[in-house]
Amino acid sequence: MSAGLTTTYFGHRIRIEPFEWGYLAQIVDPNSGRRLVAASRSPMRALEDAFDVIDSTLKEPAAARAP
Repeated sequence: MSAGLTTTYFGHRIRIEPFEWGYLAQIVDPNSGRRLVAASRSPMRALEDAFDVIDSTLKEPAAARAP
C-alpha cells in the first residue's frame, strides 16, 4: 500500500497512510471534529484498531465527547 486509503465507519472518517515503521489510521469524529489516531505495523490491523477506537468512543457518555 503506497498511497493512503479513506473509508468511513459509523460516520467517522478513517484515513490510513504508510508511516515510518507501519501504518497510521487518522480518525475524524463527525460530530465534534475531534481527531484520534491508531497505529500498527499492518494496514489491516491499523484499520481494526481504528474500529475499536470508534466503538469505545461511541460508548462514552455524550458529555465526555463534547469539545
